[in-house]
Amino acid sequence: MTAQSESDVFTALAQYVAVADELWTLLDPLMDSNSSTALPVSVNAGKTFADLANNVADAWGNRLSQDAGIAPQDQYVAGDSFEFEASVEYSLTARA
Repeated sequence: MTAQSESDVFTALAQYVAVADELWTLLDPLMDSNSSTALPVSVNAGKTFADLANNVADAWGNRLSQDAGIAPQDQYVAGDSFEFEASVEYSLTARA
């Protein structure tokens, strides 16, 4: 288990997003059916992708504590709750 597995899924996803475009550019040669050999940089990019994917998978089940300290500027989101009712009606007949 890596140190990353103890973090939250948002951090793991942010790490992937930060390098995703460059990573996929480096992985492109591996998708070329006319290429018979993989460039070392592409192989390393594949390993990096696997590491990042594993970090996300490891962190996926981690849940942030509901008792975690909430920054004052976030109180308006975390402190409010709302209830509402909705009704949906539909008909199986076609309308003209």
